[in-house]
Amino acid sequence: MAKYKRRKRKQRVVIRAKRREHRAAKARGMFLKTALTAVAGGAAFLLLTQSDSLFGRFVKEHTPAIEFKAPKMLTNPALPGALPQRPFVLWFPGTGKNVRRELMEKNPGVKGVVLERHFLENRIVVRMTPRIPILQIGEQGMDADGVIFPAPPGTWSALPRATLTNVIPRPVLGRWVAQASKNRTLWDQVVAVSDDPMGDVILDLKTGARVVWGPPEPEQIRQKTDSLIKTLEDAHDHLGGAAVIDLRFFDEGRIIVKPKKG
Repeated sequence: MAKYKRRKRKQRVVIRAKRREHRAAKARGMFLKTALTAVAGGAAFLLLTQSDSLFGRFVKEHTPAIEFKAPKMLTNPALPGALPQRPFVLWFPGTGKNVRRELMEKNPGVKGVVLERHFLENRIVVRMTPRIPILQIGEQGMDADGVIFPAPPGTWSALPRATLTNVIPRPVLGRWVAQASKNRTLWDQVVAVSDDPMGDVILDLKTGARVVWGPPEPEQIRQKTDSLIKTLEDAHDHLGGAAVIDLRFFDEGRIIVKPKKG
């Protein structure tokens, strides 16, 4: 029994010594971490607060000049008031979202905004791209996205005038006009575009002819346009011109032509 008790007492002493060593090592580690954190924090504080610090000088020397550029058709665009308090951050990719959003909200005629970063020249160019109108609605224009925006007279070349209801969604009509206008032989003759309560597109031509196109479906634009041009030429040669050309029954193989009155 005595031998057994002696061994047990010796084991207890060894365990206590190991525990003391572990606690001491843990305390030294915590002290070292605390000291390193304090040193790093102090260094960061000095860099950020001292005007003559390395970081402060770097930011000052590389704060970019901001230039806004827009094409002539965007007359006097409203500039954003939401520039970052520290323009330096605009050097980083993914920044400038607020600038883009505010420019496009204040200027409906702006389709897109690109930030061009010229680091060596220490400047950032904010370049605006305009919406291109394909129809004129009063003093406004409409582009291929169906967006309506100010289009001052003389800014654009002559565009077909549009009188529209809300029957045809603007994006649908915009896409249709963008595709139909690719055929310049026809589209150069179009002076007005309108729609009726049934959702049919109507074109008025320079010759005085009215074309009832039908729904603005993109699938048959090319075929219908080619047939329309041939019909206009035939009506001019044999009927003295057309007053109305109805393409609503094109799928049935019929084109209705009403000649001009003699």
